[in-house]
Amino acid sequence: MGRQQYLTRLALGRSAFEPIEETQQPTQQPQTPEDGRPQQQYDSKGRPTNPRIDAFNAEMRKAQNDVLALVGVVERKDLSDRREEQRGRFVRDTREKVLRDEQEKGELMDYTVAGMGFLGHLWTEALVQRVQVGVYGAERGIGEIVVAEWRGLFSDGGLRRGLAGLFPGLGDIVMHTLVRLPLIVAVEQLTGRIQNYVQKRRFKRRTTKRLYTAISILFELVLLGIDMALLPMEFHARAQKLGLAPLLPLFPSWKCFLPWHAASFHQFGWKPLFGVIFVRSLTTPGVLLLLYKVFHWDADESEIPIAALFSTFRYPPIDTDPSLIPTPTDPIGWLTHNMWSLRSKFMEWCGWDMHQLTSRPGHHGEEILENNTRQRDGTLHRSTALAHLPAQRLAGSIDSFLARCITLPFESLMLRSVAHAFLSYTPTPAAIEAAPHIYAPFTGGPISQVLRSPTDRLAWSSAGVYASRLGLALALDVSVDVLLFFGVYASTRYVGRRWYDWRPRRRAKDDEGVGERREIGD
Repeated sequence: MGRQQYLTRLALGRSAFEPIEETQQPTQQPQTPEDGRPQQQYDSKGRPTNPRIDAFNAEMRKAQNDVLALVGVVERKDLSDRREEQRGRFVRDTREKVLRDEQEKGELMDYTVAGMGFLGHLWTEALVQRVQVGVYGAERGIGEIVVAEWRGLFSDGGLRRGLAGLFPGLGDIVMHTLVRLPLIVAVEQLTGRIQNYVQKRRFKRRTTKRLYTAISILFELVLLGIDMALLPMEFHARAQKLGLAPLLPLFPSWKCFLPWHAASFHQFGWKPLFGVIFVRSLTTPGVLLLLYKVFHWDADESEIPIAALFSTFRYPPIDTDPSLIPTPTDPIGWLTHNMWSLRSKFMEWCGWDMHQLTSRPGHHGEEILENNTRQRDGTLHRSTALAHLPAQRLAGSIDSFLARCITLPFESLMLRSVAHAFLSYTPTPAAIEAAPHIYAPFTGGPISQVLRSPTDRLAWSSAGVYASRLGLALALDVSVDVLLFFGVYASTRYVGRRWYDWRPRRRAKDDEGVGERREIGD
């Protein structure tokens, strides 16, 4: 046994007294020239190399690494890489799970805030509508009106009547929704089955097109019939908000839904309020209520606040670039587009430029929810529903306010027609008390007096009092949105910082609390 073989056995951890095993020599021998002398080989950097010595050194390093890894001095590189890969996969899965949970929590909070906003606006909207109709005398200020209304909520009738006064019309609105939505879904399912049947029959193209048109018209007529059948409930809710109908019971009598009954809404709800022959059919309380529902109830607030059936323009998502949205040519689309532009500029001025915050979205699910846009403090903006909730709430409040300002004249006309019809056919003590102050639908009110007599100072004074009371009532209604927004902002910030690590990013420390480990490759 030679010296080299002896050292090799010791390095490989073998006994020097084992039988000698001849090692297989490398099969690839360096080429020799014709004179028989070996040819020197060089690496890529021009240094001389010997394949036998390189193979021997690699075997020695491997043996040394095996011995050191066995006693725990170093880690093998393949094992370390596998651990790092598992750790990276765990971190990605955990982050994706956290982001998905944050998305779900934001959606849940969005639904909760929407319900709170609906309940919070019932009383303030009722106050605004009463000012529009003229239920209160001109000598009473808005402060006196608010104090008197709050004192009367729980002073007479107990808790039940107080809650009914705090949420006027709530029973009719909830019942209207619970009855209307299942009927609409059932009609849509039936319409879809009829269309599938027509498609399977393989009629001619022109015949199929005509049948589809007839089915669509029939579908819209059925929806109109459902809304007309539920108009007594809508009329009763409006009368309760105006303070003309009793707060209890919450729902109207079942006789109001029977067209042939004397107490039915259909006995007086379709009688015109204006004598002009061309517009008298459009001045009935029933038609005005249906038009108001078309403007508001059948519109998706996430797309457009009003008149969705009369325009092709739809509100884009909150993170859309305003420069990419063309201006519509139709009048209602042009008006709503300007409203949306005004809201976008206001939010940008407030510091919520959602397009800039989400300018570089990722391609994977978790990267879409957490973008690469870095803020001044080092945080990353997240595109989850929870992160967008305050901005989305602010945008929705601005849209609702602008839409109400535009539709305020038509809303006043509809409310005054409801009040006039209620006073004429179903008078109550509260309605009789408020009758001297209620404005006529078309010719009453301070604004109409100013239009008829522009030089009358008394008319201008009455119009100023009316405008100030209406403005203060609207400001009180907006204050509910302001309080709700700050509550949403504080809650969202607390939830994000408490459970989802909404803090500036810092250097991550080593999980083991020690320095870097050496890694020796194979």
